[in-house]
Amino acid sequence: MTHTAHIPEHQAASLLAKAAIVLMPIAIMFSRSLAELAVVLVGVLFLVRSYRTKEWAWVKEPWFIAALVFTAYLTLISAPMAVHPEIALPHSLFFIRWPLFAAALAYWVFASPELRRWFEVTIAAIVVFIIADSLLQYFTGSDIFGKAPHSTTRLTGPFDRPVPGTYTLRIIFIALAALYFSQHLKNDLTRNITLLAALSIGAAFMFLTGERVAFMSFLLGSGIVILALIMTQKRGRLWILLGGALLAIAIAGALATQPKMVERTIGSTASTIGNFNESPYGLVYGNALMLWRDAPWTGVGIKNYRPICKDVTQDPSIEGWFCSHPHNTYVEILAEGGLIGVLLFSTMLALILWHFLKAIPRQAMTAGFAIALFLATFWPIMSTMSITSGWIAAIIWMGMGWAINVTRGEG
Repeated sequence: MTHTAHIPEHQAASLLAKAAIVLMPIAIMFSRSLAELAVVLVGVLFLVRSYRTKEWAWVKEPWFIAALVFTAYLTLISAPMAVHPEIALPHSLFFIRWPLFAAALAYWVFASPELRRWFEVTIAAIVVFIIADSLLQYFTGSDIFGKAPHSTTRLTGPFDRPVPGTYTLRIIFIALAALYFSQHLKNDLTRNITLLAALSIGAAFMFLTGERVAFMSFLLGSGIVILALIMTQKRGRLWILLGGALLAIAIAGALATQPKMVERTIGSTASTIGNFNESPYGLVYGNALMLWRDAPWTGVGIKNYRPICKDVTQDPSIEGWFCSHPHNTYVEILAEGGLIGVLLFSTMLALILWHFLKAIPRQAMTAGFAIALFLATFWPIMSTMSITSGWIAAIIWMGMGWAINVTRGEG
């Protein structure tokens, strides 16, 4: 009787799980349809698993309760009063898929330290690839696939749009955390130097993409990480500050040789801030606030901004950008969900942030990376993409799932 070699069932399941973890962030990053599929599939499997094991403790987490309340409000109160309830209702009801996705990652998928490490390595590889490909495009005129920049001051990297900074911002602090805690870095000095150098490279990349918001948001997050580093290094604080200052001076000197990017990233930002009301962002925010005044308590309805804006403007030349969404998370929720909606949404975010803050006494660096990731996405004074649907929501909540998991003090 002959015996054929085979992989034991538990090993096959492990390999399948690892493959799924590796493919999930890649799918979410580069395909809108695959992003939606991954979010829904992970959420459904998590619910099935919770039902079978009777493990529902995660539902009692304060931030998730707030997510349920926010979803219930959108579905039962805001949507029926929307201008276009047939649009608002499904988007309101299925908003919960994003927090559910984060919960599935935080309390199930990443409960396995091995699977979380596979995920972090994948994220790090994606970040390295996007940065390298974008810099290649900047210095040679085309990326590895032969794509040219969007313009003389906007890179696309491996994407079809000028968004490499926007993509990378949502995951780069996961990659930096994986680098800092890598077992290949044997002592604190090596870790600190490596982290500061990586932050400098990240800042240079964000600067050269021409994405002003991504650059400023990354600097904000980097400041949080450096603050956490100073908190944890009692003896080497002076050297950290000195090393960080020298790297900043070196990078600033190198970037100063790129005048067109200085004007794009710094000069135009100053001009926009100085003339905000007349800037494109000021006009969009003003339009969103005008719509909000029509329904100040419950809003015009989730995903109603675009059709209403088109009806109001009746100008095809500005509809594409001006009427896509309000370009700020809180203004978007205010216009579409009203004062009640933005209060509930902000409560949910505050409870997520509180989860991270509670971790500072026992794991300051981990909390620092989590808070940096949070603020790089949810800092109120910044232009953003729509939070209520699409690939950007999948990336954001994937990051929140990771951050919630690593600050639980388990694994």
